[in-house]
Amino acid sequence: GELVGAAIADDDVSAALEARILAQVATLVRPGGRLVYSVCSVLRDEAEDVVEGFLASAPEYRAAPFQSDDV
Repeated sequence: GELVGAAIADDDVSAALEARILAQVATLVRPGGRLVYSVCSVLRDEAEDVVEGFLASAPEYRAAPFQSDDV
């Protein structure tokens, strides 16, 4: 198989894309289901800020602590 990746050089564009992906995927979670959001970025605007914005716009979701036995 092939794995094709692309890097987005603009952090603001990347964060906006992450936010859109998260909002879209959230519509596919069954009631009572769990949505896990993970990024490979240490930038606040691509991680914590995206989560905070999502939670502010989606009151049916809440942040939950991650525990290794959840995987």
